[in-house]
Amino acid sequence: MKTEVNLVELEKKFGSVEVEGKKYILTDQAEFTGRQLPFSDFTNVEDGEEFDFEMSAGAKDEAGKEFIVYWIFTDIKDSQKELDEFDYEKVDRIEEV
Repeated sequence: MKTEVNLVELEKKFGSVEVEGKKYILTDQAEFTGRQLPFSDFTNVEDGEEFDFEMSAGAKDEAGKEFIVYWIFTDIKDSQKELDEFDYEKVDRIEEV
């Protein structure tokens, strides 16, 4: 019962994503992973060119199992969007902790 209450509170605070019909409740805000991607990233493009970056956040399923949710986003160097402007429904992958 306590797990349900905590999950409800977490979902209100951080949101949730659904992947392949399964709901994952975020347990924290998304953060940059710092992983250098094999395609274009911020360090190897010029101003005005697109680059990709990865973010992740902790999550739990409705049974309380822990996961990490990953997103890969594309932006334009020197005119980047705010982080809340990206579509967090488009998940790259989810890994069980």
